[in-house]
Amino acid sequence: MIFNKCRIVFFLIITISYGSTVLAQGILLKFPVDCQLNHDCYIPHYVDRDPTSGFMEFRGGRLTYDGHKGTDIALKTYEQMRQKVAVLAAADGVVLRVRDGETDHYRNQGTLAKDKECGNGLILLHKSGYKSQYCHLLNNSIAVKPGLKVYAGQALGFVGSSGKADFPHLHFALNLNDHIVDPFDPNLWNPPIGYKAFGLIDMGLHNRNLEQYDVLDIPPRRQIFSWNDSKIIAWVRVFGVLKGDRQRFIFYQPNGQIYHSPIERTIEQSYKEYFAFLGCRIKEKFESLLKGKWKAIYQLKRSNQSWKTLGEQTFFLK
Repeated sequence: MIFNKCRIVFFLIITISYGSTVLAQGILLKFPVDCQLNHDCYIPHYVDRDPTSGFMEFRGGRLTYDGHKGTDIALKTYEQMRQKVAVLAAADGVVLRVRDGETDHYRNQGTLAKDKECGNGLILLHKSGYKSQYCHLLNNSIAVKPGLKVYAGQALGFVGSSGKADFPHLHFALNLNDHIVDPFDPNLWNPPIGYKAFGLIDMGLHNRNLEQYDVLDIPPRRQIFSWNDSKIIAWVRVFGVLKGDRQRFIFYQPNGQIYHSPIERTIEQSYKEYFAFLGCRIKEKFESLLKGKWKAIYQLKRSNQSWKTLGEQTFFLK
């Protein structure tokens, strides 16, 4: 995703985490990953704004953890990471420091070198004294060196899972005079980036029960089913679910009618990342009715809000 060229503007006040503020010139930022937000990447963690041992992001939600100092922009799968998604400079600047050569980890497996939580990363110096940091880049992918001038939107490397990373993502951090700056409050993005409290990471179909581990690398997917399959499984990965949220899967037959009743359940615990699946059995006695193009949808409902469709998959039963 490439945005228009960055320009410098002035804000009266920049709010930073831990309850302090900085009076300074502002900066506008390009989105630092070449992906379409909430389509092939998502934000699971924002800057922690709670100065206590608790945690809270800028909208008062739970999409962060205690002491988190940046914004995490995550890819859906490790397979997507291996396809090489570019990390981009958020603004014009000069490269201060670079580290490369650290191994990428799968679900945080592997040895983490001391004081190398950032893994492969770099720091840029921008106008007005801002610094931006980019962490967890793919091993041996960093394309810039200290002292090099870079422009907003320039490729710096690729998203990886090096350092202390248990999923492929870019940890992007901004600071001014050694104070953390939350780029979402005020919104320093050009164009502005909306907030999403929860959303779909991925969805697919298969003919057997799955575990979350099964869908993190190359998710098994099926689009065509037959009478030799005993069931059709719809699975989802969702970020930002809260205890008390309601979820349901609905299967639509080729004639547009719902297959049985929607399966609705209450989520009993809050999760930053949540995995669920549900299946419907294939019954040969309904063969004439069931053949054709089906649709499976996944919906979530929060407190008094209406049901929201997060994902939809079509498939064929032959």
